Amino acid sequence: MKNVIEHPRYTLYLADRSEVTLVEPYLLESLRQKKLQYAKRDDVKEEILYSGSFLRQCLTEYGIDLGNKPLEVYYNFKAKPYPESRDYFYNISHSGNYLAIVVSREEVGVDVEERKPLKVDISGRLLSEAELIEYQTLSEEQKNDYLISAWTKKESIGKCIGEGVTSNLWEELGDTFQIDTFKEDAFFVSVCYRK
Repeated sequence: MKNVIEHPRYTLYLADRSEVTLVEPYLLESLRQKKLQYAKRDDVKEEILYSGSFLRQCLTEYGIDLGNKPLEVYYNFKAKPYPESRDYFYNISHSGNYLAIVVSREEVGVDVEERKPLKVDISGRLLSEAELIEYQTLSEEQKNDYLISAWTKKESIGKCIGEGVTSNLWEELGDTFQIDTFKEDAFFVSVCYRK
C-alpha cells in the first residue's frame, strides 16, 4: 500500500507497517532513541521504531542525504521537530498499522486516523457550532467518518503550528491555512500548510 502523493507544496508518504524496512536504533533522531530506550511496552517500542525508520526512508526518497548517521533534529518548546538544516520540514502521524509522513520546504502538519467506529462521541468537544449542525443531519456511518475527518483536519493544523486541537481552530485559522484531506478505504489523512 505504500503510496506517495506529490503536491506542489509537499510530498505525502503513506504506508502500512509491513512495508517499512526497520533501521538500527542508532540511526533514529536522539529524542526517538531516548523514547525507545525508556519505553516499557513492546507496542510503544514498535511504534517508535517503525515511525523513525519510515521517516528515514521518506527523507531519502525526498532527496535528503542522511548517510549512515542519525538525523539531527531540534525541538521547539512544544516538542515540534525541526531538522538541523531547516532546508525542509516534516511531520509524522500514525494510527494502528498506518503511517503518514509529509515533507515540505515549509511548515506542514499531518494526521492519519483509521476509519473505525468511534467508541465515544467526541462531537461536542471537537466540532464548532456550525459543524455540529451539519453533523446532526448525517447518518450514523456518515457521522463517524465526519468526526474522523474533522479530527484529522484539526490535528493537522495543530501539528503544523505546534498547538493542540480545539473545536474552533479551523474557524480561527481557516483563512491562513489550507488543508487537503484524503479518504482511503481504511483511513483518513489530512495535510495542513499555510496558504
